[in-house]
Amino acid sequence: MTVDHVSPKTCVCYIANQGYLFQSLVSAIQARQLSPADCDIILYDLTRSPGEESARIRHVCDVKGIRYIWESPECLGGLHIMNARLFLDQLLPSHYREILYLDGDTQVVGDLTPLLSYRPLDGHLCAVRDPMIYLRRVDRLAEGFEAEISAFGEEYVNSGVFRVSRDSWAAISREALAQMGSDTNALHFEDQTIINRVTAGRRDFASMRWNFPGFILGYGIEAITPPSIVHFMSNPRPWQGA
Repeated sequence: MTVDHVSPKTCVCYIANQGYLFQSLVSAIQARQLSPADCDIILYDLTRSPGEESARIRHVCDVKGIRYIWESPECLGGLHIMNARLFLDQLLPSHYREILYLDGDTQVVGDLTPLLSYRPLDGHLCAVRDPMIYLRRVDRLAEGFEAEISAFGEEYVNSGVFRVSRDSWAAISREALAQMGSDTNALHFEDQTIINRVTAGRRDFASMRWNFPGFILGYGIEAITPPSIVHFMSNPRPWQGA
């Protein structure tokens, strides 16, 4: 594992559609402000019929130095947009070789350079342990969730933020997509759990600061591990009201 200078071929990537474009845009603007200038910020819009919202998002992206790309959701082959991250290798222009993927329900509050500069081992995915593994310890996890993640012990990661090379992600995605089917539809976190399955033994674990659960803000943990990326991974989310 090595840390190197950020390459011009590195990007921070978001994928959203109508109803989640604004939240993703806010995070992308923050990422632009807190990333090296030679790292591109990309927002994919997979809205089926882009209208006024998409036009406004595109305009703001142009002003803020974010690369806006519209893509038809047909590229997902009928899969739900939550699986779109598995198509990053097919979506991104070929010159991007290093990827930092962020879900749209994140807020970037610290410098991303250390994470962008990190180089995972070949074939590995760099991600943060999902907070569900800690909820298990205090019997606060729903029974159905417990059954799904217990096999992973404390190595189950959240797929809302990850750092990976393009080649590694292409191989991981192919394996994950090949496993999707009628026998995985019953999973609560289908794509995330399958990603965990196919990366067993091939995960580099990052600090919680890079995927800090929004629901534990205010409990004092942020004083121990100051977040750089806050992930509002459960309801209520800030944009849903007080």
